[in-house]
Amino acid sequence: MRSRRIDRKLKAIYRDKKSGASVLTTKLFAVLIDAIEEVDSVGDFDSFLISIGVELRKHHPLLFQLRNLIDIVHGFSKEVRDKEEILSEILSLRERFENSASRVAEGFRQFLSERGKVSIATLSHSGTVFNSLVKARDFINEVYVFRSCPRCEGEKMADLLFKSGFNVSVVNDFGLSYVVKKVDLVVTGCDAVFEDGSILNKAGTLPLFILAKNFKKVSVVLADFLKFVNKRVNFDEIFKDAVELKSKGKVKELSLLFEIVDGAFITHYITNKS
Repeated sequence: MRSRRIDRKLKAIYRDKKSGASVLTTKLFAVLIDAIEEVDSVGDFDSFLISIGVELRKHHPLLFQLRNLIDIVHGFSKEVRDKEEILSEILSLRERFENSASRVAEGFRQFLSERGKVSIATLSHSGTVFNSLVKARDFINEVYVFRSCPRCEGEKMADLLFKSGFNVSVVNDFGLSYVVKKVDLVVTGCDAVFEDGSILNKAGTLPLFILAKNFKKVSVVLADFLKFVNKRVNFDEIFKDAVELKSKGKVKELSLLFEIVDGAFITHYITNKS
């Protein structure tokens, strides 16, 4: 049985629909460390992992990074039958995750250093993108952040960038064409990278990348190792969770939350392996 402290942390992760997957992954690592220290046995920890795996698929079905983390840790718990060893493996994995984020940011800084000062368009709120922009701040003139409605996560991203000293504009989602013509490149994170090179990300990424290709602009995807999914895209599986449908009287309100971007529209991937 999980403690109230762990239950509160998990509920906060489940309710958070605005933070990027990397931000939630950091919080999930903290939960896993608390849990392995609190449980009485490895068997109890196994049961805990199974239960939150089910809960994550319910509350964040398309955040593959969270699912990958649980799957990897569950693999540890099957192979290692000692709590201290499992804790050591989780801490090692967290260090690898943190290092991979730093390597992505450093790779992005190196990428921009070869281009001089640039203006950038992005969308939504991605911890990976935010950290990479901060790392490369010396090479960035200005950043345009699309709001990414209906949840408007881009407003939080723009606020964080402003507080970090950037020249930043938050842009309504209809300003894609206007902004992409102005900038030098578009940059996003992603929620998954599939084996064919396509990505899953917040709605609005596909038209952003299509316009970037149309206007011959560079398009960059930033991703750490936990974002990679060893399978091809299953559109039916994705889109049953990517669309939110609500009724307002006789009128239905349809919101697209996630979408697939084909690799043909992406000019560069920067990962912890780059």
